[in-house]
Amino acid sequence: MKNNQIFFILFISLGMISYAQETEEEVDPAIEVIAADACECLVDIKLDAAKKKRYNSINDCIETASNTFQMTEGIKNTLGIGKDSTITNDIIIDRDKYKREVQSALLERCPKMKLLMSSDEVESEVSISEKKKAVEFYEQGMDFYVKEDYKNAIKSYKKAVRKDKNFAFAWDNLGLSYRKDGQFKKAVEAYDKSIELDPTGAVPLMNKPIAFLMDGKLQEAILAYQDYIRVFPNDAEGYYGISRVYIETKEFEKALDNILNAFVKYNEVNSPYARDAEHVIQVVYNNLKENDMLSIWDQYLKKYEVTVGE
Repeated sequence: MKNNQIFFILFISLGMISYAQETEEEVDPAIEVIAADACECLVDIKLDAAKKKRYNSINDCIETASNTFQMTEGIKNTLGIGKDSTITNDIIIDRDKYKREVQSALLERCPKMKLLMSSDEVESEVSISEKKKAVEFYEQGMDFYVKEDYKNAIKSYKKAVRKDKNFAFAWDNLGLSYRKDGQFKKAVEAYDKSIELDPTGAVPLMNKPIAFLMDGKLQEAILAYQDYIRVFPNDAEGYYGISRVYIETKEFEKALDNILNAFVKYNEVNSPYARDAEHVIQVVYNNLKENDMLSIWDQYLKKYEVTVGE
């Protein structure tokens, strides 16, 4: 980001994450209306679309929903409807503010949004099996997984990889199912099998450090995130994930460096996950402040050309 700076609001007066977090009573009704409308729009976005295209389509839906809301409220006021509303005939929507808050609402409450943001499976030569029975067991596993029946999902995926030991997607989903079932060591073993088949597989490389983290193995998680970053140096996910581990290990300078890198990269591709990065930046700031380390704050903001408003 060399030509323009990225801006976000930092609530430095609070000792916790406060950005874009409100109780149900405090949620702006306009955000709920726009988010509900945008969520319906997301249905038409294909899961297998390229990541950047998905992000752009998501934000197009938010923009359309915001425009529709603004137009509808303007008509209501012109007709004298809803006079108790705080919206006037001169409706002005702070688009950046609304966009951030609608993105957060969608990430929390829109099922299709969650699917779109988690669909990163990229097919390779070993991803899909040509063996009919392996595919049948794989599909059974997917059905169990969707129903959150992880034990039966594990049984089905194990049958799939017995039929075809080179079925990478089955190893991936076996790892995900083990992780959901709390069997973190076995999850890592399954991810490693998939990585052996395809060293550039995004799903096992990203989920392996998560399994280590959930198992309390922080140093192993850091090394696994570093592996992901080596393969995908331009993807924000690795930097975001490792920054959270560095918070746990109290390596706050490394956490700051990586989360700002993630924040910039998310914004470069118009990713809604920039909202999550803002939350983590807040946490890092609070830790720097508590540990008398704020002297490095401006240095890293300058490095990544990020502007903070108080």
